[in-house]
Formats: sequence, structure tokens, C-alpha cells
Amino acid sequence: MKVLCAVDGSPSSDAAVRLVGQLAAHDGGAVILYYSPPHVSVRGAPTPTRSVIDETRQVLVDRVLDRARSLLPEHLRSSCVDVIGHQKPRLGILAAAKIHRPELIAVGARGVNLLGLSRLGSVSRAVVHSSEVPVLVARER
Repeated sequence: MKVLCAVDGSPSSDAAVRLVGQLAAHDGGAVILYYSPPHVSVRGAPTPTRSVIDETRQVLVDRVLDRARSLLPEHLRSSCVDVIGHQKPRLGILAAAKIHRPELIAVGARGVNLLGLSRLGSVSRAVVHSSEVPVLVARER
């Protein structure tokens, strides 16, 4: 099974990666890790150069993807594909799915309502409603 797993470094994202690892481990599947890093901006003085900001963003990308990869079973780590998005996650995940054609998309759900009860977050809801393939929504225990 080919699975696209959206990651962001959150506990729910980690839960999605662990579930994907279990699913893909049983059938020799392929894992695509998708991350859409936030834009980094600095306000105030002194302002770092654009290259320093870009390097900082790249460190974040590397850390999030390395952490996600470390949660996969050993035999899947070296073969997984990293995709770095440049769009908002809800759009980028779906765009990556059109390109890579996974059989399943996995996302973490971080949403809560005003009472603190679990619900789908805006990204997971958008992916569930717009995806052409099944979507697995994981939540931290």
C-alpha cells in the first residue's frame, strides 16, 4: 500500500506516522512523508538576513521529517519519500496526493471545540472532504 502521511511534528501527527508504519510494514508498502513548513518571519530589530531565515526554516523541515522517519519501522525509513510543500497544508496535501497517487492519506487531528472535546481540525476536515482516496485521521491517545 502506498500511503501519503502529512506530518507537522505534533503528537497527533506522530500517531498518524505510527499507524502508517504498522499498515505499510505488513504489505511492503511505500510511505510518502509530506510537510508544509510555516513561513518564518522576524519582526523588530535587528532583522536576520534572508539566508539565515531560510536556513532556520530548513532546520525545522529536517527535524520534523527526521522525527517522523524515526517513528517508522526500520525497513521503511530508507525508502520513504519526503515531500516539502509550499502551500497551505490543506491544499498542499491534496496537491501532493494528485502527483504521488497514494492509496491512502493519513493526517493527524488536533482540533478541539470550546468545551475541549475532540473534533476534526480544519486541515483534516478539508482533506477528508476533498480527497479522492480514503483518509485516515489519527489522534494522540
